[in-house]
Amino acid sequence: MDTSDWAIAEAKISLTRDGSDDPPMIAYSNTDGSYSFSFTPPTSSDKYSIAMLTPSELPGQVNLGKLSDGDGKPVDPIYWGTPDNANDKFYGIGMLDGFTGVNYNFAEAAYPFSLISKRMLINGGIIHTVPEPGTTVLLVIAGLISGSLAWRRRLRVV
Repeated sequence: MDTSDWAIAEAKISLTRDGSDDPPMIAYSNTDGSYSFSFTPPTSSDKYSIAMLTPSELPGQVNLGKLSDGDGKPVDPIYWGTPDNANDKFYGIGMLDGFTGVNYNFAEAAYPFSLISKRMLINGGIIHTVPEPGTTVLLVIAGLISGSLAWRRRLRVV
């Protein structure tokens, strides 16, 4: 995530073993947009898929992450998987025991409506450079009152 993105908090993320009828593992993203799954792959030939299940009207570019082994060394990109932008998904991720995946990021062209909160709008909304109409009216009224008071004082002095 770069500094111009909004983290998608409380997004529902699934991890499934490709070709399996097993129920998916489910995680929810944190306030910073991060999520994690902790498990031991049963066999060395298993492939996995990660999907964002939170509905989005405009899926964006998903960013393929990278895998490293138990020593933190990068593994061959053949294991990294394939992004599926249209379905908010990564598939074919080859996981072996001890592998760690990072930066499998979901980006949305529009923030999922179901996850917008009042707190988000209050704390981090769009910065307005022009006052809202109600504020403008109040400023004009205050200016007229100040101006008329100053005019009255000026008339008394003369």
